[in-house]
Amino acid sequence: MLVVALLTGAALAAGSAAAWAEDGPVSRDGVCTVADKNAVSLVIDYQDLGREPEAYCVSNLDADVSGADLLRIAGVEVTGTAQGNGFICRLNGLPAPDQAIGTAADPGYVETCATTPPPTAYWSYWQAEPGGDWEYSLRGAGTSRVNLGGFEGFSFSHDAADPGVTAPRTAPTAAALGSCSIDATSCGPDGATASPAAAGAISPAAEASPAAATAGPAVSPGALAAIAAIVVLGLLAAGLAARRARSRPGRAG
Repeated sequence: MLVVALLTGAALAAGSAAAWAEDGPVSRDGVCTVADKNAVSLVIDYQDLGREPEAYCVSNLDADVSGADLLRIAGVEVTGTAQGNGFICRLNGLPAPDQAIGTAADPGYVETCATTPPPTAYWSYWQAEPGGDWEYSLRGAGTSRVNLGGFEGFSFSHDAADPGVTAPRTAPTAAALGSCSIDATSCGPDGATASPAAAGAISPAAEASPAAATAGPAVSPGALAAIAAIVVLGLLAAGLAARRARSRPGRAG
């Protein structure tokens, strides 16, 4: 019995750890929908580099994720410069090292990534709230934190009159409201705002009712492992006590 209990406790602890590990970030193609939890939509617009815009949905995120982290989690290939990774030179191989993209000042310009890309041919960084407008970020992707439920965008700015002109062409539309991923009771299935009754929201009175209060808090993986350990120790102590009782000589009455 003790061996079985020990094995059961170990299995519970291992299972809890495995479940915890499976809750890490997940990436897929396309913008996020109401089904994606703690998610951010990532858009990459290559503009005139010869590739169609791409979109990714990265879910199960922590709030302390940077724009650069998001690229890595989504599986986007990021190339820095010879001076370091502080600046993005290429995303998914573009602009290619043999691609003559040219600029107004240098018609034969080719990006070598030897130094920081010029302001007339570089990857600009953008952020947006669901259903809002793209906003040019004055902070780098390495230091800026993503907004859960929002949009992150990288757009190749080529000979733009102003750095904040070339926004991603994929609009952060309300139909892909990522904020619904965090608070699904406030949004309908198509991303439109829904009433609490239609969304199945629980009223304050219902939250305070005895029936609602009977549900206890969710048990964390660490708590499950601790419970399993306590059960194992209790069974071990009971077995030792029974063994000692059997080994004592009986007395005549």
